Amino acid sequence: MEYQYLLRTPQQQSLFLHSLSESLSDAIILVDKEFNIEHLNHAVLRLLGDTVQESIGKSFPQLLSAEHDIYFTETISQHIAEHKSWEGSLNFKMAKEGDHAFPVTILPVNDEHIGISGYFIIIKPGPKEEQPAHQDITREQIILPEQKWRSLLDNTRGAIFLIDTSYHIILVNEKAQKVLNHSTASPGVPGQAIYLPDLLPIERQEPVKKIFDRVLKGERIEYEVFYTKSNKQNLWLLVSCMPVKNNKGEVNQICMTTYNITNLKEKEAALIRSEQRWKFALDGARDGVWEYNFQTKESYFSPLYKTMLGFSEDEFLNREYEWKTRVHPDDFYKISDIDGLYETGAIENHSVEYRLRNKAGEYLWILDRGMVLERTTDGRPWKLIGTHTNITERKKAEEQLKKSEQRFSSFMANTPTITWIIDEFTIFRYLNASYLRSFNLPEEAVGKSVYDVFPREMCDRFIETDRKVWETNEAMELMEEVVGPDGSKRNYQIYKFPLDPENGVKLSGGVALDTTKKLELEKQLAEEEAQKKREVIQAIVNAQEKERKEISYELHDNVNQILSSSRLMLEVAAEKPELSKEFIYRCLAYLKQAIAEIRKISHNLVPVALTDISLEAAIEDVVQNINATGKLKIAFYKKLDSLKQEMDPEKQLAILRIIQEQCNNILKHAHASEVTVSLVAFDKRLFLEIQDNGRGFDPQTAKKGLGFNNMFNRVEYYHGSIQLNSSAGKGCTLQVEMPA
Repeated sequence: MEYQYLLRTPQQQSLFLHSLSESLSDAIILVDKEFNIEHLNHAVLRLLGDTVQESIGKSFPQLLSAEHDIYFTETISQHIAEHKSWEGSLNFKMAKEGDHAFPVTILPVNDEHIGISGYFIIIKPGPKEEQPAHQDITREQIILPEQKWRSLLDNTRGAIFLIDTSYHIILVNEKAQKVLNHSTASPGVPGQAIYLPDLLPIERQEPVKKIFDRVLKGERIEYEVFYTKSNKQNLWLLVSCMPVKNNKGEVNQICMTTYNITNLKEKEAALIRSEQRWKFALDGARDGVWEYNFQTKESYFSPLYKTMLGFSEDEFLNREYEWKTRVHPDDFYKISDIDGLYETGAIENHSVEYRLRNKAGEYLWILDRGMVLERTTDGRPWKLIGTHTNITERKKAEEQLKKSEQRFSSFMANTPTITWIIDEFTIFRYLNASYLRSFNLPEEAVGKSVYDVFPREMCDRFIETDRKVWETNEAMELMEEVVGPDGSKRNYQIYKFPLDPENGVKLSGGVALDTTKKLELEKQLAEEEAQKKREVIQAIVNAQEKERKEISYELHDNVNQILSSSRLMLEVAAEKPELSKEFIYRCLAYLKQAIAEIRKISHNLVPVALTDISLEAAIEDVVQNINATGKLKIAFYKKLDSLKQEMDPEKQLAILRIIQEQCNNILKHAHASEVTVSLVAFDKRLFLEIQDNGRGFDPQTAKKGLGFNNMFNRVEYYHGSIQLNSSAGKGCTLQVEMPA
């Protein structure tokens, strides 16, 4: 069913269409072919201010900001001339919201006689913009050709219904006509008006009638409607009902406009969900949000941003200098060129780390990330948005890790051990400097297979032990022989252990110490120790032989002679009884002398002093016996109070033998008159010193006899040290130190 306009005269139609235009939320400006303003509706006054009414008859670009005035004159007008229309954003200098860009559509007004007679400029404010009260407009401003109004109404984005006081439809525009065509079940009778509530769902009819009743009383009502269509599609409508008055100011009609705002509501809901998720994510991450306007140079910092720096909402102003003045001087260069890079189009986003001073005067490490949020119509950045993340703890951890890596690298570069990491595919993952030096390898060896570096047979043994480490997941220690770069064989003590896998690949680490020299030294020491033992044994044998000879000499030349004399005396006594008494007495004297000699020999073999008396007493006995000869004067000094327990008898005997041997050497060779013997115990050690005033000798050239070797062997046997100092004419000093 087609509906026709019922108003007949041009003046009636213009008055009616003007009333309809005032119901539109869009701001409508009508201009002629030269873009001189002929008419503007109240939405324009609401958007740009009442003073814009003075612009009627003037050029439309005068309403624009200086920048967009030039842009319109030079670019947009040329585009309209070629394409008959234009769509984009323009800045209006009189806008109540400031120098702000609004979506604008420019459409041609077609006159059936002269073609394009002007243009409609449709400015899209928000759908819920508050509408001003109706104001009277002069007759000259509202009498417009019907063709222009018809073009205006048909190009508006809403469906427009004009209804009478009984709620029947009088007039519709093209969008409303389409709604009627889909809503009317039957064609109906041409020219017969439709009762509008019949087009609505039953549950909506009574509420709408009540709204119409209020509009007829002069009230303007706007509301949103949500319902589900028969095809289960959800639909949101913005409905605006405005009273239409006659020349007497009486409400005799209702102008109802409907806008499909489903997409807008869905976008709003999605935006709310997105903002909630975004806010939740930012709050969870404790990130501060900032925003910067390139055009106005205004800044915004979120409450969490300010809290992150220790400030309250009022202590940290939304000014760019609040942020810039807190950047560390050494880091300012990192952010000084960012604005310029954005303005020239060199970057679309940024991410930079620097230090920022907080309220306490401490510097926090900040990760600053930002991106272009909006651009002007000519493509220049308009708004930036970004976040500041406190990464101080991460930077501290990185610094600690860096220091740790430096210490590790320094340690691994200077350690004498060779270290490596190898994977299950026999590829070296790491080799330290000692490893590279030991096998004369370049750094490029890292990343190569062990089979590319060493002989295959050696590699097989090496990898076999690695497999055992991976199979048991336990460390192992072993000795391996490796062929060096010069072909020589070297021995290594190796410690292998499993490491955590990397991307599913098994790894093992190893530490090895070159023990070749150690083994050679141990072998040499073992040979020397064996040689020393042989010498000690030989010295003991020699000492025993010497003692046997001395005992044999004493028994043959002394005791035997005395006993022979005793036998002779007894034979004479037996042959001559008259003289037996005298010879028996002589025999007894000889026997006493023999007993004394035997006791002397026995005493020299095992001193009675060490079984019956202390070491110092035994030494005193030796000193007294020598002093009794008159050949030497020996002074004995001792300090043995620190000994916690009695010394090992064998060790006491060794000390005594050393003193006896050295005193005998002095008697035989030194030609000395005085000797000092000092024996001191200190800190679980014994210190013996024997010093004489004899003629001395040159230790380098003097022949060392059996007695001298016996002294040295005894000291070494008990892990002590012995030193003999002498020079010609200055006597001799023997110093011995050994465990107590």
